[in-house]
Amino acid sequence: MSALIRLARDMGAQVSGSDSRFSPTLAKLLEEGYDVYAGCRPEMARSADLVVYTGAVPPTNPELQAASRLMERSEFLGEIARGFEIVIGVAGTHGKTTSAAYLASILEAARLPFTAHIGGEVVGYGSGYRRTGDRILVTEACEYREHFLALRPTVGIVTNVEYDHPDYYRTPDQLYRAFGRYAESAEALVCPTEVSECIGADMHRCLYDDMCIRPVPEGGDAWVYMDRCSSIQVCLPTWGAFNAYDACLAIRAARVIGVDEEAIKLGVASFSGVKRRQQVLGRLHGAPLITDYAHHPTEIRALLEEARKRFGRLCVVFQPHTYSRTEGLMAEFATCFEEADTLYILPTYAARETGDEQVVVNLERAIKKADKHLVGPEQLVEILKKPCGKYNAYLLVGAGDVNDLAQMLPLGD
Repeated sequence: MSALIRLARDMGAQVSGSDSRFSPTLAKLLEEGYDVYAGCRPEMARSADLVVYTGAVPPTNPELQAASRLMERSEFLGEIARGFEIVIGVAGTHGKTTSAAYLASILEAARLPFTAHIGGEVVGYGSGYRRTGDRILVTEACEYREHFLALRPTVGIVTNVEYDHPDYYRTPDQLYRAFGRYAESAEALVCPTEVSECIGADMHRCLYDDMCIRPVPEGGDAWVYMDRCSSIQVCLPTWGAFNAYDACLAIRAARVIGVDEEAIKLGVASFSGVKRRQQVLGRLHGAPLITDYAHHPTEIRALLEEARKRFGRLCVVFQPHTYSRTEGLMAEFATCFEEADTLYILPTYAARETGDEQVVVNLERAIKKADKHLVGPEQLVEILKKPCGKYNAYLLVGAGDVNDLAQMLPLGD
């Protein structure tokens, strides 16, 4: 939403905005001169020509009730996208933000006029928004409630498809069918073969599924990207095979629209990263404190496996994100923390839901790790403040406000 308000103003609209509580995002928008605030002012909505909202806003919200015209966020994004010559929509259960941010970095290096609408804060942008022109739009395409069907991308990327959002998709097949419709809406499709087959898009009229990326033996950060027409050695500033995979898909999409190899090399090497994606916040008792947005079991497992290789002994703090996801994926959550030496589980970040914290008690019981603890934020801060030489890294994991704990810990550089 913060990217959309910036984009709307840049396109000539008079804008204002609200959020449920004050946050660093609101503070930054205020510094940039935006009329934003925490709480509800129905009179603002009543005087607006259009109120754009997200699915996290309940129907009882006074601003929604006061609005004369409403549009859900994804529909508004779809309307904006129609003004661009090329639309690249990045969909998938995992990796959307990193793939979109890598692609934006490549387009910047290629000096192509583009606008990026990204769901995380890109380091160097100060937000998830970047605009150098209006020819190409790079945007995340969110599958929640089939919102990505509002886009008609020139190039659609699907990073992967795995069951999620059980509050909306009752079965995996429902999710796969939605991704299939998204894939068919794209003029060209970039995704691995196993994904195209899973969603029934393997006969897409213009399918690019020929890409791969491999580390250079003893090459440090060097990787080799390959497709049927290219072989490009790139230097990845991010760690982990999952990040390399996200970069691989961004490179393939860039090749589809004709970006040259030198711009790809420069764009990948100069990628500055995304906040809350393996972001080091400081050092706690001499070990790095890392925050990561992983909130699905597959993301958590991949993160911890790579962190184990890179750092060694791990202390992991996990904040579940939504009651429905925790309950619906309980069996997967039970086994995804195996690489953690110690695991602390916080209360649920409810987001758009209401629910019973018994689901977190059930999660703690389901996880088979020996050293696991169900704790509140204040208790955890006191635990983590005590000097401890047992760990090589601390990880704050989840899509809620778990990284706010860092502000209460004695961090060093």
